[in-house]
Amino acid sequence: MAITKSDIQPIQNYQPAAVPEAWASLRLARPGDAAAIQNVYHEVYKGTYTYKEYTDAAYLARDMASGHANWYVIQDDSRQGEVAGCVSATVDVRHWRAYSRGMMVRPAWQGRGGASRLFGDAFQDLLVSFKGNIRFLWAETRA
Repeated sequence: MAITKSDIQPIQNYQPAAVPEAWASLRLARPGDAAAIQNVYHEVYKGTYTYKEYTDAAYLARDMASGHANWYVIQDDSRQGEVAGCVSATVDVRHWRAYSRGMMVRPAWQGRGGASRLFGDAFQDLLVSFKGNIRFLWAETRA
């Protein structure tokens, strides 16, 4: 079954479903979140992440402001919005292809439940943000 633009609901209308631990919420990242996102990369990969620019807070802030990438953070609402994870995607608007990168949750939050659903919500919002024009979305994953 094909998904149409009318099937996609914007994140502004997001209402979390009941989950065993409803600690997590999703929001668009802001340049001021760059240091927290940098910390996520450091905690998860301990300096071994392949693309070093994603461990550079200045680069992250510029990328967030570029207009061709959406960054999201998963925050822990039980800990004053502490950033527990992140995901981003960059969009090639010439060909309407999106590449997801950096989907991760800090070790202390892994396995708590609630975050996986929010990654799906981030992709849904990405499609809405680019007005349903994205034709292809892929992700590179590694353990």
